[in-house]
Amino acid sequence: MIIGEIIRNYRKAHSMSQLDLEFAIEAASGHISRIESGAINPTKETLLKIARALNLNQKDENILLGLDPYRLPTEQEIEIAIRDSHSYINNCQTPAYLSDVFWFLYDANKVILSLLGFEASADEMRKKFRGSHLLDWMFNPELPFRRFIPKDKFQEVTLNQLTYFMKQVDYKNQHDQFWLQELISRCSCYPNFKEEWERVINTSASVIQTEEKRIILATHYGEVTFYLSEIRLNTNPHFEIVEYIPL
Repeated sequence: MIIGEIIRNYRKAHSMSQLDLEFAIEAASGHISRIESGAINPTKETLLKIARALNLNQKDENILLGLDPYRLPTEQEIEIAIRDSHSYINNCQTPAYLSDVFWFLYDANKVILSLLGFEASADEMRKKFRGSHLLDWMFNPELPFRRFIPKDKFQEVTLNQLTYFMKQVDYKNQHDQFWLQELISRCSCYPNFKEEWERVINTSASVIQTEEKRIILATHYGEVTFYLSEIRLNTNPHFEIVEYIPL
């Protein structure tokens, strides 16, 4: 299927006319028509604008960009993503980290260290971060993050995040992915993970009212609810910067 046909299918699925889409991405009249007919090829920048105008999920956005939506990033891609985002993350006044869309972590700023009372240096923290997974940090009792999830809200927070994670990775259709099986196997050794994971699997997604963009942490300042702002890297949409913004 050529890119024009893919765009047409997504546009129609979202009940948007060519004119509406052109207006949304600030393109000239007839631009979408020429793309869909195959007369011109869209740039990566245009494809990203189209994906956001259509509010595509990560899987569909990657398909639009011609990427395998379920592959893990390469070492070269990771290095480039760290290079492209490091300055922004370090300058953030709020807790921020770099991850891929499957929640593997690669970089973090000093504000997270301060928030969690982490005593190691920033470089040591980054070494722990790189290649680990957010579920490791949520469930592994040897890592500091778990200690900052209020005990009386632990089940609520983890149920919410696990539900969001399953949606993000399309677990129902992709559960046989090797990296996913390996992750679940490793996390199953952590306290509470197995029962919470099974709870999510056995609960209809329509029953769970998720607040996936929020998380509650017990900080030095008391319990704080954070909004999770996700900023996709324009240079590679496999990666995103996540900021914890206090509400």
